[in-house]
Amino acid sequence: MAADSTLQSNAMARDLLVKLGTLQAAHADSMRLIQPDGNGAAATYTLKVAASSSPSDADATILLTDGKDRSLLWSGEFTQPRSRIADLK
Repeated sequence: MAADSTLQSNAMARDLLVKLGTLQAAHADSMRLIQPDGNGAAATYTLKVAASSSPSDADATILLTDGKDRSLLWSGEFTQPRSRIADLK
């Protein structure tokens, strides 16, 4: 899910979902990907993505949180030159 409502964060979250979907297809019994939709589906873990950019760089922050108590389990910050945004994704 996007960590904020910016277009960049939403796009990065969609890209991550697609990439995780290929991993899920290879290991169908190991995970089930769901999108938050407010219908009560409980996730074991939640990935939140925030993306931003400057004239020279593109940045992404990814947070892995516990689905029950929302405690932070892992986070990472990534930066690439704008000319290498595909590497960031």
